[in-house]
Amino acid sequence: RAWIALGVLLQRPFQFTLANAFKLYAGMFDQIPSWLRDLQGMLPADPAQRRPTLTEEDVAAHLAEVILAVAECWIAKVDSSRADERIVQDFASEWPSCESVLAAVRARLAGVEGA
Repeated sequence: RAWIALGVLLQRPFQFTLANAFKLYAGMFDQIPSWLRDLQGMLPADPAQRRPTLTEEDVAAHLAEVILAVAECWIAKVDSSRADERIVQDFASEWPSCESVLAAVRARLAGVEGA
């Protein structure tokens, strides 16, 4: 489910870092209503109504899954690169914002589960 974030975006021509991929998906998660509206506006008409309807909850669950997959990969990379102080320091400086994103994911998914 995270093949774009962990495959496509990390390679040419994009060459995102894991931190940038995390931030991209965090931004989408933060703006789900407008992002979903824009996405639905780009889709071709479906007069036969064959395409399933995407809800904000569907998109939130998908983006949360991608965010967690990117975080897991990023943590594994840092863990395996402990000898490289730059990688560890970069991660440590980004972690506070990651924590707030993960808290928002948790709060949103708790709301979905409680519904």
